Amino acid sequence: MRVYLLFAENEHEALLPIISRLKEAGYEPVHPGTVLVGQSIVGEAQQVRASGIPIILFATAKTMGSEWTAKLVNAANSSGENRILVLKVDRDALVSHLTFGERIADYSLHPKEALDYILTALQERYGTPPVTTAVDDHHAASLDEEVGYLDTSMESADIDSRAIEDFRGLLREELEDLRNPTLSSTEFMSRLLLLRKGNPTKAAALLFAHSPQSVVPSALVQCVQYFGVSKESDQDSVLLSGTIQKQLEASFRFVASRIGKRDRPTPNEPRAVSRFDYPMVCVREILANAVVHRDYSDRARKVHVRLYSNRLEISSPGSWATVKSTETEHPGLGGLVGESVSRNPSLAHAMSLARYLESEGSGIPKAINDASQSGAAEPSVRFVDGFTTVTIWPNKLDLASIERLVASTRSDLRHRGFDWGGDVPLDILIDTRVSEQSDRGAGSRLRSAQDIVSLDTQCIVVTGGAGSGKTTFLKQVGRLLAKEASHIPIFVPLRSLRVSSSFLNEFLDGLEENWNRDLDLGVAPGFADALLASRNITFLLDGLDEVGDPAHRQRILDLVEALTQKYRGTRVIMSTRTVGMPDLASPTGMRLVLNVEPWSHSDLYEFAQKFFERAGEPNVGDKAGGFIKAIGPGLQSLAGNPMLATLLLGGFSQSGVVAASVYELARMTISSLGQWDRQRGISSSPPPHPHAQKVLRHLALTSLEQGVSWNRMPEPWIEDTLRGLQVDKGSGADALSLFEALVKRQNIVQNAEASTSDTPTYSFTHIVFAELLAAQELARRADNGAYLVRSLLPFKENHEFLQISYFASEEWARTRHDGDEDLFNALLLATQLEHTGDDRLAAAEIVKHLADALWVLKPPKPGWRQELTRWVRDAEKAHDPRMRSTLYKVTQTLNAVAPAEHGVDRPPEHA
Repeated sequence: MRVYLLFAENEHEALLPIISRLKEAGYEPVHPGTVLVGQSIVGEAQQVRASGIPIILFATAKTMGSEWTAKLVNAANSSGENRILVLKVDRDALVSHLTFGERIADYSLHPKEALDYILTALQERYGTPPVTTAVDDHHAASLDEEVGYLDTSMESADIDSRAIEDFRGLLREELEDLRNPTLSSTEFMSRLLLLRKGNPTKAAALLFAHSPQSVVPSALVQCVQYFGVSKESDQDSVLLSGTIQKQLEASFRFVASRIGKRDRPTPNEPRAVSRFDYPMVCVREILANAVVHRDYSDRARKVHVRLYSNRLEISSPGSWATVKSTETEHPGLGGLVGESVSRNPSLAHAMSLARYLESEGSGIPKAINDASQSGAAEPSVRFVDGFTTVTIWPNKLDLASIERLVASTRSDLRHRGFDWGGDVPLDILIDTRVSEQSDRGAGSRLRSAQDIVSLDTQCIVVTGGAGSGKTTFLKQVGRLLAKEASHIPIFVPLRSLRVSSSFLNEFLDGLEENWNRDLDLGVAPGFADALLASRNITFLLDGLDEVGDPAHRQRILDLVEALTQKYRGTRVIMSTRTVGMPDLASPTGMRLVLNVEPWSHSDLYEFAQKFFERAGEPNVGDKAGGFIKAIGPGLQSLAGNPMLATLLLGGFSQSGVVAASVYELARMTISSLGQWDRQRGISSSPPPHPHAQKVLRHLALTSLEQGVSWNRMPEPWIEDTLRGLQVDKGSGADALSLFEALVKRQNIVQNAEASTSDTPTYSFTHIVFAELLAAQELARRADNGAYLVRSLLPFKENHEFLQISYFASEEWARTRHDGDEDLFNALLLATQLEHTGDDRLAAAEIVKHLADALWVLKPPKPGWRQELTRWVRDAEKAHDPRMRSTLYKVTQTLNAVAPAEHGVDRPPEHA
C-alpha cells in the first residue's frame, strides 16, 4: 500500500528512520519527485487525496511555517474523508490547530508510540485499499533509498547495559515511559529507533557499546591546545574515545579548563560569578553538532578541536548537510540558520532527548545568540579538505588580551624611543613645552607633556616647524600615559596609515591586524571596537603634513572626528607642521591647537651636555658652554629647534664652528651623511661613497616630479629610477649599491615602517633632507635665474614649495658667478607671467628668496635700485596689482639688505 508523505525542502534525510519503519510495516512511501511550494504542492496533494491514498504530514517547525500546510489540511479535513495524518517531528512545531481535537502523534517526545499510532490509524481508516496509479511517476517517486550509514544494523554488538541505564537517567523529565527502569534494553533501543531488523544499529553502538571504535573506528575526537596563533606553535594534545556522549563531555572540559575565566560581580547576587573568556553555550552547541552530525562513513577523518591563543576551531568530517560549496570563503554561521538537516537523524534524535543537542533547528541560533550576548564575534564557517570547520572567537574584551595589549604597547613605545634607557633619542629627555595657538605672544601660558596628559580635551593638534619637536612631544606624552593604568597610548605614524571611504571600520580592522602581526596578541575580530567603547585610549597620530594626498588627509581628519564622536573615552593627539594647518580649519572635533615652543637657553645647554656625554666627550660642561657661546644671540631661534640644535651640535663637535642658517645646517648634514643618526647622537660608521649625494639628489627630485611620496618609495620604482644613473666613471660604483649602503646607515634614508603590500618601501628620515636634496638638484640644473623660477613653479601647489624654493635659492646663489644679471632675468620673468595671479605670486616669492640669498653674499649693483624704482612707477601708472605685488616682495628684500637714504618706493602689497 502506498502512503503519500509531505515534508519541507531538505528534510528528507532527517526522516529516513521513520520512512524505514513505514517500509517495515509493509507500506510503500512516495513523495513529490521535486520539492514543490505554494499552490503547486497543494494541487498535487489534492489529486493524491482524491485518489484515496493516505497522506502523512511531517510536522516540523519549517513545515508548519508554510501557508500551504494549513490550506491542505483544512481542505482535507473539511471533506470528512481522507483526513491527513499529522506526525509531530519537532518539539517546537505548532500542530494543535490542524488536528481538530484529535490526539497528536508526538514523535519528538515519544517516537515509538507516535509511529505505532500512525500505523494503527492507517490500518483502521484505510484497511487495504486498492493500489492506485493516480499519482504520475513524474511527480512521485518511491522512497526506497538506502538508510544512512549509522542506521545500518550489526549482527553482533557489544552493548553495555550500564551505558543504557546511564543514558536513560539523562533523558528529559517528561519522557516518563523511556525513563521507566523496567523497560528492557532492547525495548529502549527500539523506541529510540536504534534497532534495525532486531539488531542494534551503528548509532546504538556509538551510544552504548563497550568499544564504539571497534564498530566505527573514526569515532574519535582529537583535542589540541596551541600556545600561539598557528599550528607551528608549541602544543599539548589528547585523543578522546569511548561513547560519543563521553567524548562530548571530555572535549568540553578540555576547552573549559584551558581558557581564561574571570570572576565578575553581578547586580543580583552577593557573590561574584565566574565568566569564561569564550561563549560556552556556543562552544557546547558547536561541539555537539560536530560530533553528532559528522560523516561517520569517512573512516580516514576524526573530529578536531583546536584551541589557539586567539580562537577555537572545531572541525567535523563532511560538508554542511545542505551546503553544496567546497573550500568557500568564511561565511558567518548566521547565514546557515535554518539549514538544520541531520546527516544522522536517529543519533541526533537520541542525543536531543538527553539534552546533548537542541531540538531541530534551534542549536545554531542559540550558538549565535550566545556569542552575541557574550560580546564575541559571530562564528565563521569554512569547508576545506573534507572538513566543516567552525571558528569560535573569544569574548571581545577578555582581560587577558587587554593585559597583553598594555604590556605590548609599552614595549612598542620603548622600541620607538618613548622611554628612558638604551639608545633612545636624547631630545625626549628635554621637556618640550607647548602653548595654545590663541595665547601665543607675550604672556602666553606654557604647558608641559604632563599638563596635556591631565586635560580632558578629546582632540589636540600639536603644530610647529620642521624639527621643532612635535614627535618628541608625542613621545613624552606617550611615555607618561604608558605609566598610568587608566589610559592606553597607541602610536600611529600617519605616513603609513591607509584609510578608505569606510575609514572607521577599516582603521579598527587594521589595528587588530597590526596587533596580531606585530605584537602577536591574537585578538579576536571586534576587539578594537569593544576596547575603545569601554577603555580610555589615546591615539598619538604623528605627521599629518607627511600625508601628501589632500583627499587622504581629509579622510584622516574625518577618521579623527568619527573616533572622538563614537568613543567618548578616546583621545587623539595629532602632530603636523604648520604648513598643514589649513586642512584643520573645518573639523569641529579639533578643540585645542597647540604650538611647540622653542627650547630655552637652559634646555639647549642641558641637551648639549647630554649630547657630548653620549659621544663620550670629556668635560661635557665646558663643551656645552663653548657651544652656547659659539651660537651667539643671533642664532638662538635656530638653536631652539631640537632637530636644528642636533645638527648645530654635530657640526660644532667636528669643526668647532656652527652654521648660520637652516640651509647651511641641512647642507652640512647631507654633506657628512654620517654625523647625525636617528638617536640624536654621533654616528660612528665610516662616511659613504663621495658620490652618494648624487644618488640622493636624483631620487629626491624624481620623487617630487613624479608625485611619489618621499615617505613611501616602492623598491621597484627606486630600481627603475636609479638604473642607468651614472655615478662615477672611475670608481665603478653603481647607484643601487650606493643606495643600499645608505639605507643600512638609517640616517638619511631608511626602510619605511609599514606597507600596504608585500613590496618593500623606503623613505627619507626627515622631510627637510628630501627638500634640500631636491632643491640642490634643481639649482644644479638651472642655467640662470629665470630657468630656476620656471623649474620651481610646477611645484607651487605642494606643501614643500616654500621650503624648496628657499633651499634652491640658497644653493643657486652660492654657485652663480654673476648673479645680478640672472636675478634680473628672473624678476623680469616674474613680472611678465600672464597665466594666473598664482604663478606671479609664486614667482615673486622665488625671486625674493633669490635676491635675499644672493644679496646677503654680495650687495646688489647700484643699477638695481633705479630699475626697481622705474618698474614700481610703471606698475602704478598701469594699475597692475599683480605686478605691484611681485615688486613689493623684491623691493622689501632690497631695502633690507642694501638700505639707502630713501630706499625704493614700494607699492602696497595688495592694491
